[in-house]
Amino acid sequence: MSSDEPSRFLTCEECDNTTGEFICRNCPGYLCSNCKIEHHRRKITSHHVIAPVTGKQVARLKRRLVDRPKQRACFETDLEYQLGVRILSDSKILIFGNDPCIRVSDAKGNLHAPINTDTEVSPDGMALLPDDGILYSDVETKRVLHVTLDGVSRTLIATDWSPTGLCATQSGSILVGLFHQDSHFHAEQMGKVEEYSVSGSKVREISGEERPFYSRPEHITENFNRDIIVSDYNLKKIIAVNVKGQFRFSYSGISKNKSCQFLPMEIDTDTVGHVIIADQFHHSIHVIDKDGAFVRLLLTEEHGIKAPHGLCFDGIDSIWIAELESQKVKKFKILSSK
Repeated sequence: MSSDEPSRFLTCEECDNTTGEFICRNCPGYLCSNCKIEHHRRKITSHHVIAPVTGKQVARLKRRLVDRPKQRACFETDLEYQLGVRILSDSKILIFGNDPCIRVSDAKGNLHAPINTDTEVSPDGMALLPDDGILYSDVETKRVLHVTLDGVSRTLIATDWSPTGLCATQSGSILVGLFHQDSHFHAEQMGKVEEYSVSGSKVREISGEERPFYSRPEHITENFNRDIIVSDYNLKKIIAVNVKGQFRFSYSGISKNKSCQFLPMEIDTDTVGHVIIADQFHHSIHVIDKDGAFVRLLLTEEHGIKAPHGLCFDGIDSIWIAELESQKVKKFKILSSK
């Protein structure tokens, strides 16, 4: 095949059974015509530019982790502690922590009006919907709520278990991490992940048949191959299952020092399929590949990272990190096409 001839024999990275006729200028994967439409429909990739595949484009557009992540932004909030960060748009970054109100800022720290919620303490988990709606979980009242940008909340899901992590999936459903409320955080707690429709109807439960997968599934994300990836607070590990709910892998960090355990907090995936993990105890950001193999420590305390708790990928080439107690929110470029 010449360098200018379309790559007819490349497989679509998303459905894995159709010829990849297109390539995204923001992602490394090939897309068939149907998955190209789906790629544009998703909120996180709706702004991406997709072009027909040529040999020259394949060589030019492959993405990789940069050798030295570059800090692109840093600002402070007034929150005593920060639990999470989400990117609503280029000019609207959402930060939530020890307050019922969600902070809204641009990349320079200039504040917009906050978004009021219907929780008395703080949102525990958050997910963004394609229509700019915001979902948040309330452990105390055992609800998942939908809130508009002008602060109007309504209950979407009410449950007997305590909801924590939330994720809006590629297929348009909602994943909710749940656990039995207990005054003590211990590995004997029972946890599960449930899938719901956008109307709040339960679709299925993922928990493990012979041996439970989860104890306290605190944070959830979905990879490009539709693996469901959970950060479990009690088990102190990352657990991945495939789209059918079958176990894929787990990751428990790289330190052998039991006095300073791996403590994964928020997680996300990039356009390459890396799983990016905020490790609060070790003041670091871990990267593993889509099959759970350790890739590298992307950021550490030497890069100025302190107790990272919130984390999200911006859909292009950078991650945002919300540090637990420093009040700082930082942006680092992590991907390069070179």
